[in-house]
Amino acid sequence: EDLALRLTCVLALDRFGDFISDQVIAPVRETCAQVLGAVTNIMSEDRVAKVLQILLQLLSRPEWEA
Repeated sequence: EDLALRLTCVLALDRFGDFISDQVIAPVRETCAQVLGAVTNIMSEDRVAKVLQILLQLLSRPEWEA
């Protein structure tokens, strides 16, 4: 749970984008998202639902870059 929360914070706060040609790559966010996906496999279903709720709240914010 603690790791999932910390990864979600990194996803919310990271602003680094590597501009390669016409695409933007965000390596920190990409790695955190992959680890978060792996961590949710070992979490209980109710905890995963809470993480999902937080991510959906972030998604609804206009200043959040997904």
